[in-house]
Amino acid sequence: MEKYFNLLECTSTTSLKKIEKKYKKLMRKTHPDRGNDDKLCKEINEAYQYILNYKLNNLIDISNTIIPITFRNIGFNHLQTPDIRKKIEPTTKINDTISYNKQKLLAYKKEILKQKELCNNSNFLLEYLQNKEANEANEANEANEANEAN
Repeated sequence: MEKYFNLLECTSTTSLKKIEKKYKKLMRKTHPDRGNDDKLCKEINEAYQYILNYKLNNLIDISNTIIPITFRNIGFNHLQTPDIRKKIEPTTKINDTISYNKQKLLAYKKEILKQKELCNNSNFLLEYLQNKEANEANEANEANEANEAN
C-alpha cells in the first residue's frame, strides 16, 4: 500500500482531490504518447486505481447501508453538542420526580382510604353499640312488663 502512495508522491492522509491532481501531473510527464516509459505509466495508473478504490471503500459503507462511516458509531455518548445533552438530562430528572410524586400520591391515597375505613368501622361500632343498648333496654322493659303482669 505504501509503495502506491510513494509512486504518486503522497501519503495516506492526502485528500482524493490532491491525489487526483498529482496523478494527472505524473500522467502528463510519463505518458507513452510523449515518448516516456510505458511501464512507469502503467504502475502510476495501477497505483491511482488502487488508492482510489481503497479511499472510496473506506468512505462508503461496505454493508450497503446509506449511513456513512463517520456517522455509524455515533451514539448518545459520542454527541459533540453538549446542548443536546443538557436538554435531555432535565427530562430524565423530571420523569424521575414525576414517578416519585406518583408514588407519594398513591401512598397518601392509601392512607386516606385506611382512615375512611376506620371512620366507617368506628361509625359502625357506634351504631352497633347504640342498637345493642336500645335492644337491652327494650328487653329489660319487656322483662319488667312481664314481671309486673305476673
